[in-house]
Amino acid sequence: MLGQLSGIPDGWRWGWWLIGGILIVVGLLILVLFKEPKVGGADEELAGAAELALPKLRWQDALRLFRIPSFSLMLLSRLLSGHLLIGVFGVQFLVTERGFSNAVAAVVLLPFGIGYFLGTVGGGLTVSALDRLVPERGRIAYLQAAQVIFALVAFFRTQFHYASIGTYAIFWALMGAAQGLNPGVNRPIVMSVVLPELRAQAFVIFLAIFETIGWAAFSYLAGALAGVIGIQSVFWWLLVVLMVINAAVLTALYWVYPRDRAQVRTELLRRREGAVESDLR
Repeated sequence: MLGQLSGIPDGWRWGWWLIGGILIVVGLLILVLFKEPKVGGADEELAGAAELALPKLRWQDALRLFRIPSFSLMLLSRLLSGHLLIGVFGVQFLVTERGFSNAVAAVVLLPFGIGYFLGTVGGGLTVSALDRLVPERGRIAYLQAAQVIFALVAFFRTQFHYASIGTYAIFWALMGAAQGLNPGVNRPIVMSVVLPELRAQAFVIFLAIFETIGWAAFSYLAGALAGVIGIQSVFWWLLVVLMVINAAVLTALYWVYPRDRAQVRTELLRRREGAVESDLR
């Protein structure tokens, strides 16, 4: 929509006002309609138990998150997630490297968004099935596959020339779906290796800090390199090669994730048993 408004005087200004209005409405809907679950409410180990009194959070406890191997690996993976770059330079690539106008190039963002939505929903259902069929390690294989699939689609999307914007729209939809596969698995992985009272802090570190650092670093690096080697070469290294490296790094989760998950499960069961014994007394 913003791309189409680029041809209208002050179109960008009207577009941003509209986006701001949508965000305000969504924020109000969340405030009114969203019911926040209790901390730890999604943990099977605590199912059916009354809400437990959680240990008081200290800053030292938040710093302990970095000593969880699986969590640290997921942070490293965030910094290797080159697909964060596509939202910043994707349309510019089509304009500068493929010769489309800004309004035409922006068309690919619609199928990208639809693909991302379908990838997120379908990916969440797939992860649920894998949890039943291949507990724990299924999540890791799925996460690796998401990185490799994105790299393959990005390779065919960025390293070859196509005449039609429709062809690029198809690749953008596939790329959106591949990127959308990630939220349905990386969030559950983080949650499952972190105790309930520390999960809010974990996601602040994971999303608000490390993902933001990733966005900024990739945007700066790509912008600096684009003038030297071109956006197409930048995309080869960051959207293809780096994503394959990311998948390889995640292999380490096969060793550390089951152990980290077992430690959290054991602690939650201990807390539940302690709560039940207290109630009986």
